[in-house]
Amino acid sequence: MRAWRVRTIVFCCALGLTVQSAARSAAAPSSRLAVTTVDRGAMWVAVVNADGSGLRRLTAAPGHSVTPVWAPDGRRLAYTHIEGSESQIYLINTDGTGRRRFTGSPGVALLPAWSPDGTRIAFVRRLGSASRIVVANVDRPGETALTPEGAPGPVRHEC
Repeated sequence: MRAWRVRTIVFCCALGLTVQSAARSAAAPSSRLAVTTVDRGAMWVAVVNADGSGLRRLTAAPGHSVTPVWAPDGRRLAYTHIEGSESQIYLINTDGTGRRRFTGSPGVALLPAWSPDGTRIAFVRRLGSASRIVVANVDRPGETALTPEGAPGPVRHEC
């Protein structure tokens, strides 16, 4: 099994999802796709129609924006933004407005996954060499660890 499938399954289990429900929540409305594109060495998040037309760039900040995932209601995306040695989770509306930093703690936050009702996001939190899966409510601050810090597990982060 490939590493990305393992991460998906771990996130699904952490949120009480089945793999099928996670795949449905990642699918966009109206046959749109959320993608990471590369232009002159920078990675940014865009939405595009399934037929390849209508590419719309959503992020333009310095650094790299990767791993976009649709909110279940199809109105927002969560993605990882990497700048220097830090990466954090951001939210953005699918029209490119309303960009806001979702995670606030120091260290690395990456690989967001929405809960089916869109009220929570699970992600990997990395501090030093230890990684753990945490979940946070979309509308209020604070993170809850789902795995103990430093616990061995399938989560690996390599840049």
